[in-house]
Amino acid sequence: MKIVLIAAAALLGAAFAGEAPKIDAAKLAPVVGQTWVTGSCMAPDEIVDWVIDEDDEIYRRDGGYTPMSKVTLAHGEFITEDEVGIGLTRSVYRLKDSKLKLWNEVWYEDGSASGTPTVIVENGRKREGDDPAATLDTAEYSPCPLRTMFPPEPVTALNGKWAAVKGGSCGKGTGAILFDLDRPVPRISRGPLDDMAEGEAYVLSIARDGDAWAVTEGSAFEASVYRFTLGKDGVLTQVSEYEGSMPIRFQRCM
Repeated sequence: MKIVLIAAAALLGAAFAGEAPKIDAAKLAPVVGQTWVTGSCMAPDEIVDWVIDEDDEIYRRDGGYTPMSKVTLAHGEFITEDEVGIGLTRSVYRLKDSKLKLWNEVWYEDGSASGTPTVIVENGRKREGDDPAATLDTAEYSPCPLRTMFPPEPVTALNGKWAAVKGGSCGKGTGAILFDLDRPVPRISRGPLDDMAEGEAYVLSIARDGDAWAVTEGSAFEASVYRFTLGKDGVLTQVSEYEGSMPIRFQRCM
């Protein structure tokens, strides 16, 4: 199977292992629940947002999904912490005149704010290389309406639960696949069947590939691509990138 490293993809297990941060959605609303862009809302140059998912955790979405271990907003400072990977990253954004700017960011190697710090951004300028004097101004983001991750067409075509035509069961979940695409942090869940592994992953992207949908799903900093073709008979055929694996045909669970 072709494996693609996704640096921005969060450790999926870590997202569910710890306690969810206490969320005051109303207090965080000036930042959380909007999409922030440089350039135009219709054609952004850079894009990032923070969303409250159905699991009551806050995630940053910027090419992947990163669960936040701490999020606060007070006195014009939006502060986030995440413990994805090795160490802890603490980011401080300044919210002023409806603009959001990364002001300070520090990575703590030892996994806590008392650990060894590495300064990434200081006073609105990002360090470039090993020279402390080499810095670059961080981007200034403007608010836009909260985006959906995928357009309506693939969500309509794929969303919901499917079971393998051969050996699958909607009720037991054996050989079943569940697309949960219209939540803030989309996921895909699989039931065991032959060489189809059981588990859950983030859906990182969906793109047209001829008659198929190429779905990139990821967890633990890596991702794989499956192609799904929906036939006129309503049967969904999955082709994976596992070497030697056979296509699996699914029918929608009613």
